[in-house]
Amino acid sequence: MFRWFRAPLIDSMDPKRDIVGIQYLRGIAATAVVVNHVAAIAALDKYFAKEILGGYLYSGSVGVDLFFVISGFIISVISLNKSNAPKISMGAFFQKRFARIIPLLWVAILAYAALKLLGRGDFDPLPMLRALTLFPIGELEPNVVWTLRHEALFYTLFAVTFLGSRRRAWIIVAWIVAPIVAWPLVGEVGRGNEAWGMSLVNFITHPVNILFGMGLALGLFWNFRPSGQIKLQGGVLFAILLGGFAILTLAVYFWQLSFNSVPGVLVTGSISVILMFCSIKSKIEVGTVSRVGMLLGSASYSIYLFHLHFVSAILGIWASLFPESPMWIVILMTSLAAVLLCIAVHLVVEKPLVAMAQHTLARRAKPA
Repeated sequence: MFRWFRAPLIDSMDPKRDIVGIQYLRGIAATAVVVNHVAAIAALDKYFAKEILGGYLYSGSVGVDLFFVISGFIISVISLNKSNAPKISMGAFFQKRFARIIPLLWVAILAYAALKLLGRGDFDPLPMLRALTLFPIGELEPNVVWTLRHEALFYTLFAVTFLGSRRRAWIIVAWIVAPIVAWPLVGEVGRGNEAWGMSLVNFITHPVNILFGMGLALGLFWNFRPSGQIKLQGGVLFAILLGGFAILTLAVYFWQLSFNSVPGVLVTGSISVILMFCSIKSKIEVGTVSRVGMLLGSASYSIYLFHLHFVSAILGIWASLFPESPMWIVILMTSLAAVLLCIAVHLVVEKPLVAMAQHTLARRAKPA
């Protein structure tokens, strides 16, 4: 039954240096985002109109902060050698990023639009077009695509500096520190339909820039191949990281931290870096737990993109059939079902789609 676990889709990291703990963290972050959205949607009047644990489950949104830190780390590790010099051309970098991110993104957006049209008879082309093009201004559908806007900007700045000319390093440094400089003037930023000028300023100086910077700094450090990894069993490492993530969510809940504020990302980013450091300094033997963790991490992109497709449908059916169900059961089972369905999307759609895109782009890149 574990044949699916043997070849997880990851971001082309060197197998000899592959860090299983990073995949654990990706899976934990994606699952936390699912739980956050399930709890929030289930609390709507048209579903169950109930909230549990005082809204604590909404702090699962901090999984997004962790995703950004992980992204900064992974991009630096897969693109730079141990001297932090480029080991991939700028063109090849963008080709790989496109194949890894865009085709599945387009499938998710079009599927979401089709489900909304069939289920509600509602179709607004502008948010969908913005999502398809990662346009930096305006609302998106599905709204989870907002994170990919920032990912695309980070990829571009990273390529221009680290894969281009190091003389341009000031550009990405300025981008990372810009939120701190702009914070006294801009304050907490939003992602709505503000005036174009201010929206663009908010996008460029968004506090999540700091999270990418923290992950990038950790990746540059890791590329020097620091020695002294600690051997742990897969289950032990997973428990440690899960406990650390619980501390992160508690910090978000009690201190009301937000990725739309500089103070918020400074705290969540610092805790995320600690979790990342624990994961990269741990070495575990491959076993059932590690394979499951790797699968969950490899499916994290599908989980993030597609979970909303399933959550609304599951909750709608459940609320109509069993409206008095205990909320903790509703949230638990809906989250579990959504994650499992998204893993199926990863195995059946994402892996062959990315492989096909990589093959097609590689063939076109070859000289005639």
